[in-house]
Amino acid sequence: MVKNHPDEIIASVNYRGDKSQSFPADHNERYIQTLKELFEVEIVPVEAMEFYEAYQKINIRKAEEIVDEWIKNAREVEASRPEIIKTARGYLALDALREKYNCNAVSTHIRTVSASDELKHRYNPGLGLELGFKTRGIQAVCQNYPDILLSQILAYLLTGRPSMLGDFIYDIANSVEIILHCGIPINPYGDEHRIPYTIRTHAESPVRDLPDEPGSSTGITAEWPVDEPVTLWEIHSLNKKIRLHTGKIVNGHAIYTGGEDLDNVMCTAKIVVKHDDIIKIQGQFQPYLYGIHTNATLGDLRQQLKDVAVFLGFEVVETDR
Repeated sequence: MVKNHPDEIIASVNYRGDKSQSFPADHNERYIQTLKELFEVEIVPVEAMEFYEAYQKINIRKAEEIVDEWIKNAREVEASRPEIIKTARGYLALDALREKYNCNAVSTHIRTVSASDELKHRYNPGLGLELGFKTRGIQAVCQNYPDILLSQILAYLLTGRPSMLGDFIYDIANSVEIILHCGIPINPYGDEHRIPYTIRTHAESPVRDLPDEPGSSTGITAEWPVDEPVTLWEIHSLNKKIRLHTGKIVNGHAIYTGGEDLDNVMCTAKIVVKHDDIIKIQGQFQPYLYGIHTNATLGDLRQQLKDVAVFLGFEVVETDR
């Protein structure tokens, strides 16, 4: 876990939708202890300065070789090469830290490659996590939510498939849920098949529309296959619950006519999921208890996750039933 601040509250958004809500003084300690007791998982925290030092040590030529591969395999590249190189160096720095501390997964909330707040040092890790780690079978998330990462590891162990971390929107009029972030696995089946992807600037960058500007950073756009079942779910260790519902992936561009507008609204990557009863699912939205993020895993994992919950002693909340 590469932290942004030494006193960072673990999973603050994913357990409380409102950051102004208070946490117990021992929240981090209880969280870490819970993961050890339930999953025998240890969180290894790394401070931001160590990441900055690792970034500076990365061989630029090695980063450029990786970038050449990413660009060659992309259907389109909108971000600038220097920004993609920055992302690749960040990925290699994270991987070096992962190996140093003998970890099998990565989470990071780092958003810069130096202690400076200058825009030119802005860095978003998602592209490297998806094209780098997940294509190697190493699960990684761009925000420090251990339950989300644990969910992704569990899904990978069960199915061999990586998952997408995302915020979510309910569109009642079209009976769909939209999972969105600036990272999405390009190997959703977990095999050698790769879906087409576009390397873009990052949606949160203040200069996202100026790709040649330093700090425009990187994101990714890709579309998971339509008509496939998908499971939207997450573990909540402190609450001892698994929350889930399933749906079918649909073509968002066919629903939201206007072509590229769907790609340019909010985050760059989106999965649009059709539901039979979107009202029921929306009624289970409780951000003050369960946060504002979820995982999307290709396939119907409902019964597998219910079986896992039995072994863990967790309650299963099927939010669509």
